Amino acid sequence: MMLRIKQRLSGKITLRMHPDAFNALLALQTFTVLFLALHDWIPLGTLNYVAGVRAADSRSKLFTTTLLSAAPYACGLTASIIYFHKRYPDWLFW
Repeated sequence: MMLRIKQRLSGKITLRMHPDAFNALLALQTFTVLFLALHDWIPLGTLNYVAGVRAADSRSKLFTTTLLSAAPYACGLTASIIYFHKRYPDWLFW
């Protein structure tokens, strides 16, 4: 009984969301994943210090760290793209 209520609730909220809101949220999620994946590799002015990061870690360690830290968010972004303008499963919605 509770499971049906949850599915119905998440479906109602998802269907009521304006299409522009979907697009904006997907764009923001994409920006977040790209920033997380690239901020140690590309100089971004005062937001990071690439030379300091490269002095502290080797390229292989930096690549591994970047991959491990960005993987969960990249999986969430991939699922968001797959379910784009469809009903999100509860795990993705929350």
